[in-house]
Amino acid sequence: MLTYLEFKKLTLDRFMEMLGEEFSDYRLNLRKIVKVNRQLDGLTLEQPDMEGTQISPTVYVDDLYKDYLCTGNELEAIEKGVVIMRTALRRVNDMCPKLDYKNVKDKIVFQLINTDNNRSLLADVPHRAFMDLSLIYRWIVNADDQGISSVIIHNELAEGMGLNEEQLHELAMENTRRILEPKISDLEDIMNDLFMKGRVEPEEMESYLDRAATDRSFFIISNVTGFIGAASMVYEDVLEFVGQLIGSDFYILPSSIHEVIAVAACKGSDPDALIELVEGVNKTELEAEEILSDSVYYYSLSDKALTSFTANKY
Repeated sequence: MLTYLEFKKLTLDRFMEMLGEEFSDYRLNLRKIVKVNRQLDGLTLEQPDMEGTQISPTVYVDDLYKDYLCTGNELEAIEKGVVIMRTALRRVNDMCPKLDYKNVKDKIVFQLINTDNNRSLLADVPHRAFMDLSLIYRWIVNADDQGISSVIIHNELAEGMGLNEEQLHELAMENTRRILEPKISDLEDIMNDLFMKGRVEPEEMESYLDRAATDRSFFIISNVTGFIGAASMVYEDVLEFVGQLIGSDFYILPSSIHEVIAVAACKGSDPDALIELVEGVNKTELEAEEILSDSVYYYSLSDKALTSFTANKY
């Protein structure tokens, strides 16, 4: 088996040849890409005569290497990256119009990420603090039945848009609600979704639905797309509404960057145990880029205030 460095060298040697004559005038770049919770080797293609600020497609060598380790076929893994790049390049002009304020102002949204785990990323992106987390901004490049394509707005991109952090935040507060509308799911919603996906047997549904009719102790907070839905915990009215549904104060368990779980704060609740639960899920169930935080958050319905609990810090 090739080492990662050997595979990366082979990829650089063969990528343009495998991409084909159609893209022979492009320049292949390899650079470190700082993403949420991780840093990757990214391949990008650029035309020397590109006009205006555009988004270049990126293929990650790290992901191709994982495919190679599974299949043992290095050329097949590289070809997968070539196909991804070729498809993206053919779509890029439609998906990424020439950059100006008019094209992007209605498509800027915010995302929550962990502050401590993303110091390098935060040094290069407009952001603001939210407890132990940070709000960053994304440009929704394309959204359709196939999913959502978006890019993080780095300082250089923000400058190209002519927008500072305050302006980005103002736009994102309006757009995120519209594009990524908050969604609160109860147990019945969750079980119906699992049933439709074939993960719950029909004979099990009746007992689950009986419980759902009376169990108002927890809800999932996300958005209608399920993409970066944990950001919905930023909205004060959403938290207040969840508190009214539960009928008490509640804890928020950050299950991923895409959703959080609201759990009723029962008498004698132990934040330490909840933190241990969240840490365990983060270590064993999530990919690095999906992790939001090891902290647990507490919402006071009477005070309408959110506070955080971290390990050994109460």
